[in-house]
Amino acid sequence: MQQENKANSKMAVVTTQLLRASILPDAEEFAKYDSVCPGAADRILKMAESQTEHRQRMENKDIDALNHDSRLGLIFAFIFAMVTLIAAVLLILYDHEVTGTILSGVGLATVVQAFIKGKD
Repeated sequence: MQQENKANSKMAVVTTQLLRASILPDAEEFAKYDSVCPGAADRILKMAESQTEHRQRMENKDIDALNHDSRLGLIFAFIFAMVTLIAAVLLILYDHEVTGTILSGVGLATVVQAFIKGKD
């Protein structure tokens, strides 16, 4: 009978996991940190503020770099298109109408594509 009870007994394991959306501990943990090491709560706040400022600076640099790259892309596309269109006009003036027309279409398509991609 005793062996039957042991065979039928079940074991349960319960795991608790705490997920926090913030980098800061809750108020109770802050109090514990400060009681163990006076001034620890203030140091933790300063660390969180410093990390937030750093992350914001990095995001601003990324945004500035993307804007710069976008502007450069538009500038180079415009230069390419102008050179292509000038070459196309010269080709047409020197009796190469088909080649000049095709080249002007390429130049125009480049400008249109650059402006479409530049607005995304």
